[in-house]
Formats: sequence, C-alpha cells, structure tokens
Amino acid sequence: KALVNSFTRGLRYELKDTNISVSLLSPGSVRTDFVENAGMHHMQKMADKFSMSPEEIAAAAVKGMFSEKKEIMPGFVNKFSATMVKILPKSLIENLAGSAYKKKK
Repeated sequence: KALVNSFTRGLRYELKDTNISVSLLSPGSVRTDFVENAGMHHMQKMADKFSMSPEEIAAAAVKGMFSEKKEIMPGFVNKFSATMVKILPKSLIENLAGSAYKKKK
C-alpha cells in the first residue's frame, strides 16, 4: 500500500502540468465474500459494521476522480481510522489490529 501511495503521489506530481489527473483511492474495508471464503466467520459482524459496498466505493472513486482529488477516502470510518493510525502509538495499533483477527472463544 505504501508503494502504491508513493507511486501515485509521484506520478501525480510528474503529470501536474498536463491534462492528466491522477487520484489515489484508499477504499478501506470493502464488503466482499473475503471473510467467508477465508474461513474468518468470527469477523463477519465486524466486517458488516465497518465495510462499505463495492458500489459505494466505486461511486466515491468516480466522483473524486472527476473532481481531480489527490486522495479519495470514502466513508467516515475509513477517514477516522486513517487519522487514528497517524496519532496513536504503533504498538497500540498493532495490538488492536491483531486482536481483531483472533477467534473469540
């Protein structure tokens, strides 16, 4: 993700004096069959609560692209999470993320 972020920002800068616009889409959690297919059924409620539909993500992406936004980050939860990752200690973020993937007994 960091590579795509850096590449997109660099490409946008390189093309700033052209008619080409480059936007970075940070979709966050997208509602797909991943949780079920990965056998992570214990995470389904959380995934349903925090994920956005592919259609919502696509609509935000197209709108942001045509608005020539630098970065498109749809959804409050997505924006809030990105902000918290910048503010909170990395060890806390790692523990929170890791605990989300553990099966509840």
